[in-house]
Amino acid sequence: MKKLSFKKESGSWYIHLKFWLGPKSALEMVQGADKLLDKLSHHSNEVKLKVYETPQDDSLKISLITPNKLTNGGNYKIEGPQGFPKKMWLCNVTRYVYLGRMPKELYIKVYQ
Repeated sequence: MKKLSFKKESGSWYIHLKFWLGPKSALEMVQGADKLLDKLSHHSNEVKLKVYETPQDDSLKISLITPNKLTNGGNYKIEGPQGFPKKMWLCNVTRYVYLGRMPKELYIKVYQ
């Protein structure tokens, strides 16, 4: 399980990573991930997630559809309630968080 935090700054979502040495722009959540964070945060400017690779009660399931070899990211399907985005793209930062790989499934829960 990983604990990840996200903040919305000037209308854009960014993941907070303590030891990131790359540009901040690489940490921006786009193409569906931003819309998912809006829903999970109840349209506030911050959200913290527990992210698992195994099924969890009351979690939101995200499944890898296709890895994108060009960008090293991946397209994911979101199995969420009505009104949630159904697809999103996760960038190469996911590989950084998961030590060089794109997980096939993720299960997420909001925590305080």
